[in-house]
Amino acid sequence: SMRVADIIAPEEHFNVSANAKRFLADGHATWEGRFAAQDCRRIPVEVNARVFNLDGSPTIISSVRDISERKRAESTIQQAHEAIIKAERHYRLMFNSVSDAVFVHTLGEDGVPSQFIEVNDNACHYLGFTREDLLGMGPFDILAPEEHSNITASAQRLRATGHLIWAGTHVAMDGRRIPVEVNTHLVALHGTPTLISSVRDISD
Repeated sequence: SMRVADIIAPEEHFNVSANAKRFLADGHATWEGRFAAQDCRRIPVEVNARVFNLDGSPTIISSVRDISERKRAESTIQQAHEAIIKAERHYRLMFNSVSDAVFVHTLGEDGVPSQFIEVNDNACHYLGFTREDLLGMGPFDILAPEEHSNITASAQRLRATGHLIWAGTHVAMDGRRIPVEVNTHLVALHGTPTLISSVRDISD
């Protein structure tokens, strides 16, 4: 004959008293733990226990479900999440190590550019805006007003060739006008036409 303590993993014995107090007080409890198999394997389980009065004595009936597959799935998801975070950090480091300012935005069917969906640190630095500011702005907001009419023609050329280098003038937060050389590539990002522009200050 075995007791409950005989199948609970030794490292979890300290939980037994706390769980017992909970379901004696509430009449039921659900928790996760680990059982120890005869071959010493640790089996992750979900235990649903209820207290019944059987012939005048408190009796505990527990249903136990093996959750090994769920735990493996959770572990896989966690590892994938950590890998994504690591990749994003690596991407961010590379993105912000580029010496030129970089702007990313999508392009509508009408040739009108969207707000920026990504900018690097140098873009913020030479214009004087924070990253949050720039992500609420678009090309029209940083391009000199007299050059706005060029955007539609440039978009058409980009759609035709996929690449365009042009000179223009950007306007910083403090009103400074900055002559720039813009090197833009049209790519498909998740199926959406997206422009990645590398911008170089050519003031000197």
